[in-house]
Amino acid sequence: MPSVTSTTDVVIRTRGLSKDYHRVRAVDGLDLTVQRGAIYALVGRCGSGKTTVARMLLGLILPTVGEAYVLGRPVRRTEVEIRERVGYLPDKSAFYSGLTARETLEVQRRLFGIRARRRIDEVLDVMGMLDCGDRKVRHLSEDERQRLGIARALLHEPELLVLDEPAQRLDAVSVRNLRELLEHLVFERQVTVFLCDQDIGFAEQVATRIGVLHNGRLAQDMDSSEVGEHRRDYLEVTVSDSRRAAWLIEELLDLDDYAVLRDGVLRIYESLDRSAEINRCLQENGIDVSRLTTERATLEEYFVDVTGADEEGEQ
Repeated sequence: MPSVTSTTDVVIRTRGLSKDYHRVRAVDGLDLTVQRGAIYALVGRCGSGKTTVARMLLGLILPTVGEAYVLGRPVRRTEVEIRERVGYLPDKSAFYSGLTARETLEVQRRLFGIRARRRIDEVLDVMGMLDCGDRKVRHLSEDERQRLGIARALLHEPELLVLDEPAQRLDAVSVRNLRELLEHLVFERQVTVFLCDQDIGFAEQVATRIGVLHNGRLAQDMDSSEVGEHRRDYLEVTVSDSRRAAWLIEELLDLDDYAVLRDGVLRIYESLDRSAEINRCLQENGIDVSRLTTERATLEEYFVDVTGADEEGEQ
């Protein structure tokens, strides 16, 4: 997806934004800038602090220290003007199960003082829900409820759309439609999108900029055009003795950029042109090589390298 041209019009800015919960720092010194017309994806494992960031940007919770500005105004709990200009999809949307989809949006229309009732059918149409607008929420599928949550966030035509795990519970077709919708909102209506997601694959498809949040800190912040720089080609080698193979790779071939994935499997980075030499060296020194392939690291693998795999529970 092409990058959005940067402007000096900043929609979100945070400086030293931090949040503590009972001596646990959920967000730690976050410095973040999101420009108008961007789709910014804040990605991180469960418990990295993404939802906490989203809630602070909306004034739903206050930071322990630091500051946040949204649409040029400092965020406070009482900042009604900001909320009227922002659409929000929480990670778990709450609905009155006895209302229909259309009635749910009617409540939202009245809350925001939207005069045009046609907006309800417009957003239902955009989310592909016109045929289930008169069904009660309790009878909607998980996919339909998620789409209804997005429709509710769009109803008042916000300048900024904050989406927490928007692709969760969506089927493949709905994910594709959501991607097309976000692109339309940005390029045709100049809406800015800030989304939080565990799925870096989805973020890579839609975002113009990606931030990786790890243990409450911004571990990486990159433009979509830089994504390729974080993919590294590598050789994956299956051997009879990975410990001895690692020693040979270091001592005889002078290669130190490698990893032992599991017993018997090594990943050797940036050495594709030496594959024959590596194979010959290992076999001449008594190591059986049953498989040697050239691979390209995905952004998901990079994400795992950055964030590790030991976080539990969303903050």
